[in-house]
Amino acid sequence: MAWVCPRCEKKIFEPREEAIRYVFLWKYVKKTEILSMDLKNLKEIRKGAVITHLHCPSSETPGFKDRIKSMLKMPEHREHPLLF
Repeated sequence: MAWVCPRCEKKIFEPREEAIRYVFLWKYVKKTEILSMDLKNLKEIRKGAVITHLHCPSSETPGFKDRIKSMLKMPEHREHPLLF
């Protein structure tokens, strides 16, 4: 299984059994308009989750904010300090 990092647009692959890999898990709660980002082990992440690398080779490709907002189903006008 693989996920796509919205920041660098590269794939994040499921780790091997002996490997330990961490990612940032992004969550947006519409009711309270809270955006959170947690550090999680990749083995604990479900298939439909929105995740990014801890450190992307390219810091931010153009359109990152738009991509992550659409993946998280955030309103387009909503801004947040985590979206730097």
